[in-house]
Amino acid sequence: MIKNYTTPLAIIIGAIVIGLSIYYGLTLEFRADLKQCIKNYSASYPDQTRKQVKNLCMDLRMLK
Repeated sequence: MIKNYTTPLAIIIGAIVIGLSIYYGLTLEFRADLKQCIKNYSASYPDQTRKQVKNLCMDLRMLK
């Protein structure tokens, strides 16, 4: 009985792994730029919260 479920389960897990790999591969540059932006602006504006700095970086990214 359990043997009937292993193939569909393996296909679903494989599709999830492939989907996550594609997502992280395509967003690598954006995530690296965002991390560097947050690091730079956190040092420039120490009185701002991380969320505010992240929003600033996202806004700057939209202006490009």
